[in-house]
Amino acid sequence: MAQLDFGLLWYDDDRKCALTGKVERAAQRYQAKFGRWPNLCYVPQESLGQEMEWQGVRIVGALNVLPNHFWVGVACGGGPEPDAAPRADERAGVGKS
Repeated sequence: MAQLDFGLLWYDDDRKCALTGKVERAAQRYQAKFGRWPNLCYVPQESLGQEMEWQGVRIVGALNVLPNHFWVGVACGGGPEPDAAPRADERAGVGKS
């Protein structure tokens, strides 16, 4: 299991939002607060069938993460430098064919 250099614990109990939408909100807050896009997010194990990657964020189920919580950050030794964080349109895939 990868470890975070630094992380942000995000709570999101919006039942109308998909898991990836919640991860996006947590990642956006992380970027706004710390100036870089995260590359790792731990979610409750029961929320995720198998590990996946979404918009450059590896999403991993963990038994020690409570329901509706998202532990987002940069894995040890990984991720882009703060000035190299992807723009919103790049993360959303705008302009890609």
